[in-house]
Amino acid sequence: MSGYYFVRAMSQTEDDFNVFFKNNVVAVGWSQVDFSKYDVQEVIRRVTEIYYPSTVAPQFAGRKKSEIAQFKAMKPEAKILVPYYSFVRLAIAEAKEVYEPAFAKTLDLSNQRKVKYLSGDDGGLRTIPREKLTEGLQRRLRMRGSTICNLAEFADEIDALFAGELPEDRFFALEG
Repeated sequence: MSGYYFVRAMSQTEDDFNVFFKNNVVAVGWSQVDFSKYDVQEVIRRVTEIYYPSTVAPQFAGRKKSEIAQFKAMKPEAKILVPYYSFVRLAIAEAKEVYEPAFAKTLDLSNQRKVKYLSGDDGGLRTIPREKLTEGLQRRLRMRGSTICNLAEFADEIDALFAGELPEDRFFALEG
């Protein structure tokens, strides 16, 4: 099993989505640390030093360290849902981690992983209304404060989305 995740575009702005969809990546913040240079423990150590001094609530820092570990542990072929307004877009993780310093100051999206976004029949990105997902998956996608989250408990539903096994009226392709 390669894994199941959502990766949220940080500020959920059109600029953030353009970074994702035009560059075939998913991305997280912490741009002062180049994730592609270090193993997970060193990334967490460096991020903790810079972003989470001892004055930050331990629960919050712990949650963010867990997100870093999930991003670093993502394997090729992992299935990723990208929340996109009232929709989700589907991507499959590739092996390559990228650090793009151009996004460090403006969008804080420098730490990236290459992905392949699934296309619809019309060539646009496959875009699924959230309302067509189960209530449990919809709730998880609304989880506040998370950039990345493990969705393994929704594996069957996600596999169906990727296989296109749901009725055709559930899928919409939008430009982007």
